[in-house]
Amino acid sequence: MTIEIHEPELEQRIQQLICSGAYSSVEELLRWALNVTPAKDPLSSSATERESLGAFLRRSPLWRSGLEIERLKDEPRVPEL
Repeated sequence: MTIEIHEPELEQRIQQLICSGAYSSVEELLRWALNVTPAKDPLSSSATERESLGAFLRRSPLWRSGLEIERLKDEPRVPEL
C-alpha cells in the first residue's frame, strides 16, 4: 500500500517524530494514532462524547518526550477567607 502526503507540514511533523526517537517508523506512528483516535461512526448521535484524560494526554505533542510532571506532596493549603 502506498500512502501519499500532500501537506508538507504534516510530512515534516512525521519526520520530526521519527527522528526524535518517539517512534521507530511511520507504521508505528500510524498504529499509535489509529489506536488513540476512536473510529467515528457517522450514524452515532453522541458527537459531544468526551474522551478520557489518558487519551487526551496521549494526543499531546509532549507524549513520549521524557517530560516528567510530578504533583507536590506538601500539606494542603488553607485558603484565606
